[in-house]
Amino acid sequence: MSMPAVQAFDVVIPDSAWSDLRDRVEGARWPVEPDDAGWQYGIPLDYLKALTSYWVNDFDWPAAQAAINEKQHLHISLPLEGGEHIVVHVEKTAAIGSDDKPPILLTAGWPSCFLEYRHVTEALARSGRTVYVADLPGFGLSAAPPRPLDPRQMARMWRNMMVDVLGHSAFVVQGGDWGSVVASWLGVDHADVVKAVSLTMLGLKPAFGPDDPPLCDEEKAWLKEMQKRLSKDSGYREVQATKPTTLAVGLVDSPVAVAAWLAEKYIGWSGGLDNATRLTFDEILVPISLYWYTGNIASANWIYWADRNIGGIGLEPGQKCSVPTGFGFFDQGFFPFPPDAWVNRAYNMVDRENHDLGGHFPAWTQPELFTQNLLGFLGKEAGA
Repeated sequence: MSMPAVQAFDVVIPDSAWSDLRDRVEGARWPVEPDDAGWQYGIPLDYLKALTSYWVNDFDWPAAQAAINEKQHLHISLPLEGGEHIVVHVEKTAAIGSDDKPPILLTAGWPSCFLEYRHVTEALARSGRTVYVADLPGFGLSAAPPRPLDPRQMARMWRNMMVDVLGHSAFVVQGGDWGSVVASWLGVDHADVVKAVSLTMLGLKPAFGPDDPPLCDEEKAWLKEMQKRLSKDSGYREVQATKPTTLAVGLVDSPVAVAAWLAEKYIGWSGGLDNATRLTFDEILVPISLYWYTGNIASANWIYWADRNIGGIGLEPGQKCSVPTGFGFFDQGFFPFPPDAWVNRAYNMVDRENHDLGGHFPAWTQPELFTQNLLGFLGKEAGA
């Protein structure tokens, strides 16, 4: 018997998984690091040792699990090409008050999951919109697909989920990191049902045809800065885009490795410890625990392989996200703010706000500002 298309569930991690985690952390082998290493070689061992010690001695996973289960969680079965199906996870927060506005679909990227939005869903629902937070296939609580999927394929899945399964005739979508790419493809390919796109990261790369204007000086300077940033922090991308299984052997076997791989990005992409003050041990150990218990960090990494080998962020000549798009750029993150000239090549940008803080995970680190930014944009768009 096949499972229902939509099935409610609670997150339940058995006690034996916690015992196994404790034993593995306490038996960890630690590498050497250079003197006065700081963060320039990766996560400092003194920080990681303190984090993992707190994980097994003080962190309250049962309380975190109970808080997660205060929301409604759904397993949704979606078809893949070739007749296969995949079960994805969606968290739902029902609209508080009026429900006559298109719902909001929130979708995060790497190395994140639905938990990135856990401090904003109630405030968004109070605006009168039902809020869905969807884990990309293989991320968070979504099942791993049988093979890597690219962001455009995922966008088709989200359209199918929102319209054909959940029954909405229209919706708005917000995305960050890879979620911004998926959200952008929704705006390119499914403008008939997507009323607005909100992004905290530039998703798509424009194509250059014979009629497109040449790069301006501001664009050239930005591209140069992008390359500079990537040269300092792109090793993770290369290994995940080329040999993800080799990396995954360590990540699914060692909780210390998972903590190092994720915490270094959570802190580093939020402006460092001085700016990421909200990202306490208790905060970052919730998604780290989830990725350890599920083992889904392995399949979440596949999206980089798919981008490299199938397709990801590149538009074709003449192609554009025509849906009204609003950008909220938050400083202290991974990428520098793009110039308008570059953004307008790929998007119908109708709103833009630049913020001094927030980094790569603004819904997590600056939830009030993120909510204000998103609802402010949607309030300007008639029909959205």
